[in-house]
Amino acid sequence: MPYILVVAGAVAALVIIRLGTQHTKSGTLVLAGVLLVAAVTRLILPDRQAGMLSSRRRWLDVAIFAAFGAGLLVAGLAVPAHG
Repeated sequence: MPYILVVAGAVAALVIIRLGTQHTKSGTLVLAGVLLVAAVTRLILPDRQAGMLSSRRRWLDVAIFAAFGAGLLVAGLAVPAHG
C-alpha cells in the first residue's frame, strides 16, 4: 500500500508539471515532498510492510529517497515562480 501511495503522488506531481510552465515549481515541490515522505515511510515501516519501497537495505533506500527528495526540493525552490 505505501508503494501505491508514493506512485500515485509521483503521478499527481507529474500531472501538475504537465499543466504548463507556470506549474513547474509546484509540481517539483510536490514530487520532492512525495520522495521525502517515501524516505520517512521506509525508515519507519518494517521490511514486510514497506512493500516495493524495500528494494535494498533500509539505510540505502532511505538515503536514496532523501537525496532525490532534497535535491528536488532545492531545485524547486531555486526555480523562479512563472506568471
